[in-house]
Amino acid sequence: VGSELFTVIFSDESKINQDKIDEIADCFTIGNEKSELQDFNFSMQKITEIALRAISPGINDPNTAIHCIKIIGVLLNSLNKFEKGYIAMKNDDESGILLFPSINMAKELHTSFHQLVHYGKKDISVMLAIFQALKHTGLGAVENIKSDISIFFDYAWSNLDHDNISDYDMRFLLNAKNEFNSIIS
Repeated sequence: VGSELFTVIFSDESKINQDKIDEIADCFTIGNEKSELQDFNFSMQKITEIALRAISPGINDPNTAIHCIKIIGVLLNSLNKFEKGYIAMKNDDESGILLFPSINMAKELHTSFHQLVHYGKKDISVMLAIFQALKHTGLGAVENIKSDISIFFDYAWSNLDHDNISDYDMRFLLNAKNEFNSIIS
């Protein structure tokens, strides 16, 4: 109670009436709990939580974490075509316009992967999965989104313990980096 969900602005105030307000209100359903159908970030949070639990020392199930990381990459790829700013939607037969903020890919990447990088940075298979997911996220992305993805890739790369990675593992990591760079460039 008391939270503003949206603002309606009419160019012609004479068209504001209770019927129009009821019509707009009928477009929304308010629930007591979050759900994956209503909130993309809720789904991403749950997948990230599963991955984090999977790499925790008590469970130590990197394959589940890797699967979750792949799913995150696929989901983020579906958002990589949106330019920064606002998205405007308008029906040709209506005088109104709906504006909502576009996806903030830097925020989505941070929310989805930051903790995974922090807790998974010593597990080469987890880090390789993150790098592959970032590569997948970048496939077909618009330029400003590619920039956000590249910045996060560099952040994740810098978190690797380069002094304690075997030459054998480093070959795989460098290959992943080269593949990523070929997609992002």
